[in-house]
Amino acid sequence: MNERQIDCFLAVARLNSFSSAAQALYISQPAVSYQIRSLEKELNVRLFCRPPQPCALTAAGKAFLPEAQRLDEAFRGARQRMAALAEGATTLVLGCPQVMLRANEDALFEIVRQAEALDPSVRIESRELSAPPAHAEQLREGAVDLMISDIDLPEVSLQSMERRFLFLSGAYACMHQEHPHAGPVLTCEDLDGERLLLYEDRTAFLASICDRIARSGARADIQTYDSFAQAIAYLRPERGISFFPCPLPVGAPVRYVPLALDPPIRVGLVWMRQRETEPLRRLIRTICSLPAQLWNAPRGPVTRPQYKAAAP
Repeated sequence: MNERQIDCFLAVARLNSFSSAAQALYISQPAVSYQIRSLEKELNVRLFCRPPQPCALTAAGKAFLPEAQRLDEAFRGARQRMAALAEGATTLVLGCPQVMLRANEDALFEIVRQAEALDPSVRIESRELSAPPAHAEQLREGAVDLMISDIDLPEVSLQSMERRFLFLSGAYACMHQEHPHAGPVLTCEDLDGERLLLYEDRTAFLASICDRIARSGARADIQTYDSFAQAIAYLRPERGISFFPCPLPVGAPVRYVPLALDPPIRVGLVWMRQRETEPLRRLIRTICSLPAQLWNAPRGPVTRPQYKAAAP
């Protein structure tokens, strides 16, 4: 059980809406749903009623509410005490794609843990990046000090920016288990005439895949949904493919097939040269020291304490 789960639970309980809670917390609705599902799985109870019923606390949710409020007070008190100790500390904001916040929380937790252990005078916060190319503007304007991105995108290849390679992103085509292409590997050319189910929270990952499909000459029928979770609901045995960086448990009859990309998606760090400081250099060294396999391993529900997201 962690602070983010409690934040999401209390927000949904207060507003009786997953979407309103997401807006209040400045995160996406799928991220709120994920935290609630992971909390319910950990507690082995259903906390909220689901459609077609209105969103409301179940009996178990009502019983858990005072416990969650006490945990929230404990988290707040701990932060206040640590803030007093860390007065004058340097805060660095790490920009992350939404899909990475969901699929690679273990890696991001490890970044924060190691960086703050090496230098207690530095605090690390995370911020969800906008879809490309707007994420580069967040970096230029100083909304983030460092960001994780496809480093081959033209908007992050400016002379004013520094880049450092981290790993090759996994790329998987998500399809129904009975889809004709549910084989060992898939190429962009195989997608000719296929229906691609994309989603609104378009990240550098998804933008890069679309670019490579277009360059392959494949012509596809593209449909766009609010989220990856919504897109996979429309997968059919005979047609429909979506994409994700790693095989993610979704509770649906789907299969993940590796997507062969040429060239592959190179993910790395990007920062502004003129704003490079010693604390930022130490953070970069910490991130680059992490093993590459940490980023691409499939993730289940994360139950460890997590980093605190920065306000927008």
